[in-house]
Amino acid sequence: MNFNAKRYIIFLISLLVILVGLDQLSKYWAATYLQGRDAIPVISGVFELHYLEGGNTGAAWGLFSGKVNLFIIVTIVILSIFAVIFYKIITYCKTTDDKNGIKKAKKLLFALILISAGAIGNFIDRIHLNYVIDFLYFKLIDFPIFNLSDSYVTIGAVLLIILILFVLKENDIDAIFPSPKKDKGKKYYE
Repeated sequence: MNFNAKRYIIFLISLLVILVGLDQLSKYWAATYLQGRDAIPVISGVFELHYLEGGNTGAAWGLFSGKVNLFIIVTIVILSIFAVIFYKIITYCKTTDDKNGIKKAKKLLFALILISAGAIGNFIDRIHLNYVIDFLYFKLIDFPIFNLSDSYVTIGAVLLIILILFVLKENDIDAIFPSPKKDKGKKYYE
């Protein structure tokens, strides 16, 4: 398979920028048009737009509230790890002829892009505002108010779990992320 790494990297970066841009635009819209207003029902009794500013100074659903600096550091560390993982996956795709392996690797990259976009979107809020703007509310189940970034992270994490549990096999993971110890062991015993 002819995998064009440069074109695919441009696609991934573009997707990341679009997702983060949509998140930031939605938060700007929410701050401009929802702030100071009563909740706006989209589906009466089920889903509404409900502006919440500063209610989320922690992780998802307010966990670890007030630990903004911790989340800034954790986000930087996670995004750095993701950058290394992206590099390894792209390298694998460039060097393999396994079409099925490349398809699986692309799905993995998509899940990681979603998680990264969500992390960056909320990271921008934490840096700029010291809190995260939330405005989406499922009233029917009284689910905590959230935003697009939270949705990206959740969808990406669910996709990642599905990939790990049901799609990626051990040999796929070994091919994408070869272990230097396994390679050394093989050479030693051969």
